[in-house]
Amino acid sequence: MALNFSSDHAMTFFRVFLLTLSGVLIAGLALADSVTYWDEAPVVKSVPVYDEIERREPVEHCRKVALPPSAHADSPVPMLIGGIIGGVIGHQIGGGTGQDAATAVGVVLGSAAGHDSAERADAEAPRWRRDCEVRDEIHRERHLSGYRVTYRYRGELYDAFTETPPGDTLRLAVRVTPAQ
Repeated sequence: MALNFSSDHAMTFFRVFLLTLSGVLIAGLALADSVTYWDEAPVVKSVPVYDEIERREPVEHCRKVALPPSAHADSPVPMLIGGIIGGVIGHQIGGGTGQDAATAVGVVLGSAAGHDSAERADAEAPRWRRDCEVRDEIHRERHLSGYRVTYRYRGELYDAFTETPPGDTLRLAVRVTPAQ
């Protein structure tokens, strides 16, 4: 069996469908939790906000430290070497018992010269040592973290924080929620 709709029936059906759909949409909007729209508000004041960041950096600090006089001044080595050289030179002078005396004088003078030479070397050329240590140096830097913004919206003043400069106006997302 075929259904036969007249144009009046079709029109009535279409009207009922539209009214039902409209009712559902209106009911859905009425039951919605909130509606959000965009608006702009004039900026009254904008103040930059800075954070202080502490950064540690290891730095080597060195200083020159004078070494104590060399052990050469108290060491017998310069005297022994001086005595040997003096004895060899003294032995070259004279002959017989004079040669023995010249050798003995050469040993004494060479030893004295070796001792004096070691003391002069310490006195004239002080020796230094580089003494170093690593210490952390603390650097404090100011870092711009954003802006504390005061703006006027519908006659009231509000505060907000933005990461970028707001300009003359602040764009707002306004959410309207029905009171229950």
